Amino acid sequence: MTGLTTSRKPRRLLQGLRPVSSSRTLRLVALVTVVIGLLVSSWSAATPVAIAQPRLKDIKNSFAQQEILYLAQKRIATGYSDGTWRPTRIIRRAEFASMLDKAFPLATQQRARGSAATSPSRVTDISSNWARRSIERVISSGLMDAPGGRFRPDASLTRQDLVVALGKALQVCTGNEAWVNDWPTPFTDLTPRSPAFRPAEVTRRLGILPQTFADTFGAQQAVTRQEAAAAVAAALHLRTYVGTVVQAASDGSLLSIQESNGATRSLSVSPQATMVRNGSENDLSALRAGDEVRVLVGVDGQARAIRATGILQQQDLVNRVSAMTGQVLTPTAINALLKGDASTRSQALNSAVYDALLQQGLTPAEADALVTRDWNSVRGLAAQRLATALGQALNVSPDLVSAALSGNTTQLLASARLEALSRLLTQQLPSLLR
Repeated sequence: MTGLTTSRKPRRLLQGLRPVSSSRTLRLVALVTVVIGLLVSSWSAATPVAIAQPRLKDIKNSFAQQEILYLAQKRIATGYSDGTWRPTRIIRRAEFASMLDKAFPLATQQRARGSAATSPSRVTDISSNWARRSIERVISSGLMDAPGGRFRPDASLTRQDLVVALGKALQVCTGNEAWVNDWPTPFTDLTPRSPAFRPAEVTRRLGILPQTFADTFGAQQAVTRQEAAAAVAAALHLRTYVGTVVQAASDGSLLSIQESNGATRSLSVSPQATMVRNGSENDLSALRAGDEVRVLVGVDGQARAIRATGILQQQDLVNRVSAMTGQVLTPTAINALLKGDASTRSQALNSAVYDALLQQGLTPAEADALVTRDWNSVRGLAAQRLATALGQALNVSPDLVSAALSGNTTQLLASARLEALSRLLTQQLPSLLR
């Protein structure tokens, strides 16, 4: 009996426990979830976690403080292990290659068109560099160069390096465009013939150059880390729209495109926007409905760069030919050659040659004599130029040199007398006037 009694007690205890209803279970789980959520929220508010702004102790006085924080948050340029970012330090080419690779991964994954890009396997000075992988990608994509098989990873990044790389990364100045217009520029040390002119102007018109780039560009001037951060962050804040052209306003102020999702977007166009169609510079009126277009829009909401492809037109070829001649033949002159009669063609060609000769330093009289084939005048002007140059070198009058070169003894003696009299007066006149 005792064994039976003992065996029944646990059964009664088990029978006394009632199963918890499913509704009570759900309420209990909900309560626990809410409590845990509140605890986690209060802990997160008090303790910085990975998404909090990085603590960089030396950027407070940098003009690019916000841009540096932005790049640090995105792990594009995180700074040094001691908590510094060193904004005023000169940035090395290897450092900028790493920054480019992280900021524009799609651009660095694309192979550069043409043969300008050096194969990374032929670069001899990056094998042991900490940024070797990034350097290889920016070289193969053509964003940065390695002339002669040397990248020079520890060399200072120049301003020309910066704008060339960003122009290529943004696909707005790749080096393959046919530019035909001489743009006005605030940079007093750049001309349309300068290698840095187009990349500097395109990036300036995009609004991505740092505030320290003013008045003079300084193509070979070294770039600081804060300047590079300001430019890269500004480039990343540009908005890109891709679609097909619906309509372009005749005055060039408005562009409507249809995006891939079918939505139509109207974009205000900046007066300084650059427009390239089929690889050659043009204005907005050259766009045609259905052209494939890629538009970069600045923080002000205006289109800053427009790149379009469509059915090839005569003007595309004209602009390309003009660029091939180094703009000796302008698009206007080429159009006149194509459309005009023999007289008009000759006049247009002569005008282009005349302008080109002036650009080479000839005087208007010399250029006119060459264009009109007035060989007697050409000989006389050439002799006059030679006499002037020799006169300056010998510190005598050009007339004396001309007389000596011509062998005219009478004229030589007369010129020598005049030269001697001129020098005597020059030396004695100040004392006579006292």
